[in-house]
Amino acid sequence: MSENAIQFKSVTKRNQGYLDKVSFSLPTGTIMALIGENGAGKTTIINTITGLSDIDGGEILLFGNNIAGINAEERNRIGIVFDFLPFRETFSATEVAYVLSGVYSAWDAAKFAEYMRRLHLIPTRPIKEYSQGMKYKLQLACALSHDADLLVLDEPLANLDPAAKEDVMSCLMEYMQDGNRSILISTNTPSDVEPYADSVTLIQSGKVIVSSEKDALYESYGILRCGSEDISRIDASDIVAMRRNSFGAEILVKNRRSIAERYSGMIVDKATLEEILIFHLLKNSEVI
Repeated sequence: MSENAIQFKSVTKRNQGYLDKVSFSLPTGTIMALIGENGAGKTTIINTITGLSDIDGGEILLFGNNIAGINAEERNRIGIVFDFLPFRETFSATEVAYVLSGVYSAWDAAKFAEYMRRLHLIPTRPIKEYSQGMKYKLQLACALSHDADLLVLDEPLANLDPAAKEDVMSCLMEYMQDGNRSILISTNTPSDVEPYADSVTLIQSGKVIVSSEKDALYESYGILRCGSEDISRIDASDIVAMRRNSFGAEILVKNRRSIAERYSGMIVDKATLEEILIFHLLKNSEVI
């Protein structure tokens, strides 16, 4: 088995979505959070993986093979949850399962029925009567029911209440127990997936800003908090982005341990994924 489930090598796309030399790798057996604001390029990345969109340059590898040359059986190793519903809404979940049993050679009807039960979905009910969150959960039940080695999930938690999110993440953590499976999960709400992700890729305006193991991000990034009178003490080269408030400023920095030593007396906290995303969004608009 390839050491990477997905690898992007300088992938460029100019039409129907924009990507600028995007490079990152999802190691086999791990979960990557693909984070960024709406329109950043997350769905475009997913569309290129799932075959809904072509690229203009670079290379995408799935399980070590160029995506352009993989066959239908290899594509069946991917379970997908789109940001739109790919099924006819006049169908019931039972009818969807019947169709998919003819598509996937490894379709497991018993497993599908169990996921429907766990996700509190009525299989005989027409999909048009499902809420938006229920439609996402149906897609997930389908993705988990054909022995996929890779799950590609586009904002699967966006329309779920806290209890439903817990149900979904419980199913995903179970899926990962195999040890050879991988998940790429996109979100514009990093806190939803932060506890579960092994690595993080932050994309902004079609460009990868950072792609790293989560623990390495925690070790590097920090939030320096200081009063108004101390802002001038901070070297501009130490500032990734800054947010001013009535008391002073919060500043995203790298190499937080050395920053804490350099500016003794100032507080430097670990940065959450949400803070890293927010401050990078501020970066181009904040004068520092």
